[in-house]
Amino acid sequence: MFSYSEKTITAMTRRKNRTEYSRMKQQQESLQTESVHILTQAETSRFRNSPKQNICVELLQGGYHRSFTEFFTLLDRDRVGRATPKPGLRTPLYRQRDKLETMLLHLRQAEQAENTCSWTAACDQRLLLGRYFSDPEDLWLSRHFYHRSADAERGGHSRPATEARARLAEIYLQLAEDKRSESEASYRLGLTYQSAGDHDQAKKFFNSCIQISDELQDADWLGKSYKAMAASLESQGYTHEGLQLLEKLVVISRGSGREHALADSLMCLGHVYFKKSQYTTACEYFLQAHEVLSAVGDVSLLQESQVSLAMSRSRLSERETCHRPAPPAQPQGGKDNGVDPGHKRLFDG
Repeated sequence: MFSYSEKTITAMTRRKNRTEYSRMKQQQESLQTESVHILTQAETSRFRNSPKQNICVELLQGGYHRSFTEFFTLLDRDRVGRATPKPGLRTPLYRQRDKLETMLLHLRQAEQAENTCSWTAACDQRLLLGRYFSDPEDLWLSRHFYHRSADAERGGHSRPATEARARLAEIYLQLAEDKRSESEASYRLGLTYQSAGDHDQAKKFFNSCIQISDELQDADWLGKSYKAMAASLESQGYTHEGLQLLEKLVVISRGSGREHALADSLMCLGHVYFKKSQYTTACEYFLQAHEVLSAVGDVSLLQESQVSLAMSRSRLSERETCHRPAPPAQPQGGKDNGVDPGHKRLFDG
């Protein structure tokens, strides 16, 4: 078996030590010659400040003042909500870096979209935030962003806003603590599907609201759901069924002594008959509404009934004029309206 002599091993060890020493010396010289990176004030601040402070600074420096206001307001709401100690309270929002950075991203993109009048995109960014905060502890944040999307003055009829309204209604339906809250949530969910054109789904929720309101004898929500159901039926071409509902609502409102609800249902019937070009019937309902509102003294609705009544009478008058027989032709043979030309001079003179 081949083996090294002691002398050879000693020589090899010395060479290895010299090589390691040489390598260490080169590394040391390299570190001395390389330029050392000095942190800027901004970089130092990012290490020193909290995530909340960094995001606030970033929003303000970028000119996103509306996003800063919304971000800061939400953090303040979270702080106020913690003023009263509660068992099992979660980590404060300002300490949850991932959530703060997600808010920063989408709030900034929403404001960018608003600045370019891209209203649908702005609603979509807030819808995404509403979806993101899905944990039960973040339900208040989810509701906030869904409302910001659904209640937008511009873009309120966009797909994201419609979806946000549907999600809000589902949340309120789940949170309903009593039958009255469930009735309201069903109604609002029905309106959401109605605005999206899904009238079959809308009618299911309106019908649920009708049943609960009837059980509670809540005439207010019963009237709202009847009107909404009639609107969906009319949109689907079931005008007769819609009219039957409104006529039933007139009977209910008259029986409960609710004058405003009665006038409102009479006006609804008048508008439906007006659209059907049945102006005589429309006039009857508008006139009844006018009489009720005159007794109540509601000036704004009274004026609306007057305008609607005048329009119906005008259309009715136009129709009667069109169907009125033409006047007889003037007689021929030298006579004018039965007066002899010779005698006509006596009248002229």
